[in-house]
This record gives sequence, structure tokens and C-alpha cells, in this order.
Amino acid sequence: MQDRIGRSVATLQELVEEIEHERPVTFTSAPDPAPLPRTLLRLRHDIVMMGRASAETLPVHLSEHLKPSFDRAGEVVSNYFRACALALTARYIPPPLEPLQAALDACSSQLGALRQRELTHLSATQVEQLFAVRFALDQLQRNIADLGRCVREWTGSPRPVVDKPGK
Repeated sequence: MQDRIGRSVATLQELVEEIEHERPVTFTSAPDPAPLPRTLLRLRHDIVMMGRASAETLPVHLSEHLKPSFDRAGEVVSNYFRACALALTARYIPPPLEPLQAALDACSSQLGALRQRELTHLSATQVEQLFAVRFALDQLQRNIADLGRCVREWTGSPRPVVDKPGK
């Protein structure tokens, strides 16, 4: 799957390079095509990193504890990616980030709590694995937010309104 994603991103990058070479100088506000494939490539790297970080099996009690929130996050991320693809192809408003951020935040919080609670019971390799998964989640969350920005630019959608705490 990772190789297929890599090939697709490479094909998109080639198309963007072709567009940039053939694009006449204009004074329109057409979106820059370059950020989208770069963001998709970073997201692919996040997925690879997540796969490598989770390659080793954790103790059963930890795996069972993490599985529900990671399954939920995987479903939400998949739905978000599909909705972004639809928004790009049909020029719809991109999907909201909040449900996705909440699911990834829940995974990160759960990993942090487990790491603190189980620190003395885990091997150094297992602690490193939890740190690596947490790092990959943080990167994924950052790059997904960037994907949302790219989709908004491509579809001409306005920036989302972000409420500030206390207002």
C-alpha cells in the first residue's frame, strides 16, 4: 500500500512540474500546485513512520487498551482523506478538521498516560516504540492540518473560523 501511495504521489508531482513549466505568466490568483504533492508526500512518510513504529507487538494488555482509540482514529483519518479527495475533485468545501483532531488527540493522550503508568514495566524498546508512535501521531496531525489548507486553496474555500478559548 505504501508503495502504491508513493507511486501516486510521484505521478502527481510530475503533473505539477509539467503544469509549472507550461503555465503562462498570469495575474490570476490560481493556487500554487506545488504544496499539495509535498504535503501528500509528508503524509505518506507519516504513515510509513507509523507502520515502522508499530511493527513490534506491545504486551497484550497495552495493545487491547490502545486498540479502540487507534481503530477509531484510523477510521476518522480514512474518512477525512476520502472527503479531501472528493473536495478536490468536485471543488467542494473541505471536511472539518475537528473530529479528526479529537480522535488523534485521544490517541496521543492515551499513549502519554500509558507511557507514564507503565514506564517501569516496559522494556526500553517498548518505551521507544510508544515514543515513536506518539511522534508519528503528532507529525500526522500537523501534516493533516496542512492538507486541509491545501484543499482549501485548491477549492477556493475560505479559511475555517477558529474560536479562541474563552469567547
